[in-house]
Amino acid sequence: MTGAADVFSLGAVLVFAATGRRAFTGPHVAAVQYAVVHAQPDLGSLSPQLAALVAPCLAKDAALRPSPAQIARAFSPSKSARTLWRQGSVFQEIKRRESAVRRQTASAETSVERLPGRRRFLAWGLGAAVLLGGGGASAWWLTERAANALPPAGDAPDAALLKAEDERIEPEPLWGPVEAAAHGPLPTPVVLRDVVIFAARNGGLTALKVTDGTQKWTLPHLSARARQLAVDEDHFAAADEGGRLFFIEASTSAEKWTLADADVAMLLAADPGAIYLLTKKGKLRAVDTAGRTVRWTGPSVRTTEDDTGPLAAAGRNRLVLSLPSGNVSAVDTTTGRSVWEIRGQGTTALQPLVDGDTVYLGGRTLTAVSLVEGRRLWAADANSKPEGTEGGWGPPALDGDGVVAADGPFVYRFSTSGTRDSALFAGLNGTRSPLTPPVIQGNCIWVIEGLPEFGVSALSKPSDERVWTYEREDRGPWTMTGAGNRVFLISRGKVVAMPVF
Repeated sequence: MTGAADVFSLGAVLVFAATGRRAFTGPHVAAVQYAVVHAQPDLGSLSPQLAALVAPCLAKDAALRPSPAQIARAFSPSKSARTLWRQGSVFQEIKRRESAVRRQTASAETSVERLPGRRRFLAWGLGAAVLLGGGGASAWWLTERAANALPPAGDAPDAALLKAEDERIEPEPLWGPVEAAAHGPLPTPVVLRDVVIFAARNGGLTALKVTDGTQKWTLPHLSARARQLAVDEDHFAAADEGGRLFFIEASTSAEKWTLADADVAMLLAADPGAIYLLTKKGKLRAVDTAGRTVRWTGPSVRTTEDDTGPLAAAGRNRLVLSLPSGNVSAVDTTTGRSVWEIRGQGTTALQPLVDGDTVYLGGRTLTAVSLVEGRRLWAADANSKPEGTEGGWGPPALDGDGVVAADGPFVYRFSTSGTRDSALFAGLNGTRSPLTPPVIQGNCIWVIEGLPEFGVSALSKPSDERVWTYEREDRGPWTMTGAGNRVFLISRGKVVAMPVF
């Protein structure tokens, strides 16, 4: 038994402590032992911050696991964390139990002083609190940060919500329009920490500060066609035209590591343990983020003549792919093998939505499917007729305990059990269901108007009506994303940040 083996055991204990689920499972002991050696751990229930810490502990190659000293440094709490810890109920319970232990062992031959002192116990407890909260520890040894490198920025402060009584007054943008983005259809922007990241107007990727729209950095060597992909709350993945994979700190644009032989054509999705991509030869590939190696290369995936590829989401050891043909399939993320398929779900690729053990799909029906088994849980038929990219359900978005999606020119809300809300949002212009999921911030649901793209409208959740539409003379195509009470809209090279109420 070596120190690396102990680190592996620690990783397994942390997974169970945080989720109540084992990192490796099987129908009997031999199957579990086989999974420990050959399968990837199930980290789907962990937060991205916690998964970034635990995944390296469970690396198959012992040389890639952190040392105990590195783990101790990663778990070291800040002064603010120590203050918060001392105010918590867990700290009080530890003190109570420590007092009970001291009373029970006062007459024992072994000195009480040999028991773990509160200071040492608190140091480890505080480390666990930082681990579970992700408080600044998500970068640890994997980032190999130089001593003089810039630390990642904290989250930008949320924008102030507009007053409810002002919802009828069309607001001024928080900032913009800023001429910064590339023209034409763009991948969905990524918001991480204090920046929004998208395809730059002069090539490559660029980032604007979410608070004021000023440029923070630009990386001209990266490929916008390969897409940018959030991996955790601090980092995103990107690629260059040569197919190299880059793991980059979002706020500072620092390249943490690269994989030269990834052969990236298009990035698809990420989970706490891996980045999933399409190679230049059209094959699925998984790159292990802890080991920085190719985990597996799977089957070929067809794209269209204009290089439109699949849209994907990952969770619970499944990678769900919505294909340009309208079919939806899932592969096992530990092996790359296909596990289920739904044919004819739609007429084009639509972004799947993974939430826990369920994946929600747009298309001919708005469908909830068991993520692991592919079993249909419920479905709602579309009123509009899907033809090409028109009609049918658009991609859904999460809204609290339910989902929101557009069916042609109308927007509906469903519970996770499939019950449709009696409320119906006002109809949108055009006939096409948006190909971009709704963006939900504050009490607003933002949706791209139908064909032709007139603009982007804000729907009021309290009143179930459209209250604003942001549009310009140079209409569409639009893409959008949101975070921190801000909605970022991009069209024809211009970026604007809108407020919400």
